[in-house]
Amino acid sequence: MLYSQSEKGFYNDGKSSLPIPCSYTLDESALHIHLNGLDEKNFSWTLKDLSSVEPSASSFLFTHKNLSSLMGTGPLAREMSEKFQDYLKQKRERQGMLSNKSIYLILAVTFSVILLGALLYVYVLPWAAEKAIVMVPVETEIALGESITENLTGEAVTNDSVNFYLEEFVKQLKLDKTYPIKVKVLVSEEINAFAVPGGNIFIYSGLLEKLESPEELVALIGHEVTHVTERHSLKSIMRSLASSLLFTVLLGDASGIASQADQFKQMDYSRELESEADKNGLALMIKNKVSPDGMIRLLQILKKESEEMPQLMKYLSTHPETEERIKRVEAMAQSQLEFEKEPRLLEGFLKIQEQVRK
Repeated sequence: MLYSQSEKGFYNDGKSSLPIPCSYTLDESALHIHLNGLDEKNFSWTLKDLSSVEPSASSFLFTHKNLSSLMGTGPLAREMSEKFQDYLKQKRERQGMLSNKSIYLILAVTFSVILLGALLYVYVLPWAAEKAIVMVPVETEIALGESITENLTGEAVTNDSVNFYLEEFVKQLKLDKTYPIKVKVLVSEEINAFAVPGGNIFIYSGLLEKLESPEELVALIGHEVTHVTERHSLKSIMRSLASSLLFTVLLGDASGIASQADQFKQMDYSRELESEADKNGLALMIKNKVSPDGMIRLLQILKKESEEMPQLMKYLSTHPETEERIKRVEAMAQSQLEFEKEPRLLEGFLKIQEQVRK
């Protein structure tokens, strides 16, 4: 609304100390000022143009952002002051809303970064690292395995006699020559076995004692050999190292990488890799004319031991779904012919059992 009446006041251009008589009017959008005297001028100030309004007795001092000012009295000046106060209040409310939106935006961005980092950590880095194994030469993998073996067996107790007969037992098997397969025993009541990259396989004496036939030992070796030849062990360490490297970059701590060796004792393979190890292990048994029933009996022994001594059972804790695996192996073994026991394997197996039980 445009006010037809005007009020008188004094204008100062902010450059001199001399006030200039003026008149002003007020509408919904601005304060309109008319300078009186020889140099007449008309201009308008909006609420956005004002930097402050200072009340003093019955007058109000309106200060422009360019430092010019208007001293006014009466109802128009009072109303302009009230409009300015309302304007400041609305401005603060808008800033508050923007501030809240900024907080929500920051939280959303932070959450997105955390989620992206989690996806990167859980899926992308391990997947990329696993795919990268094709670029790792076999010689490098073997050297890595030897280094891991040295860390693993530094303080471990072994049995040289059992190792000797295990070596002789393995020599009788037709194995893939890509890797120098070496099977060693670790003295422990734990029922466990694991393979490291490059060909080293470790069987705990507690597990060896539970085996009842050479076929079961061949099944165990065949399963672990597959983890080596199909590079399952290397895939696992590459996935683990990818995660460790991420934390190393973020935290500047390389201790995570140095501790990887112990993880092979509790290696956790996917269902697909375990199924592949069972399948290829059976194929290895057939290639060596060893009855595939040995794989079934091995899994049945492990299942029984896990029920009776779960505190010592490490092997099936990292090889889950035993009953399902037994059914798969039984289905694969049904199509195979009968196999005769191999006398040399039986003799070697009995010597191993004799030494491990001493």
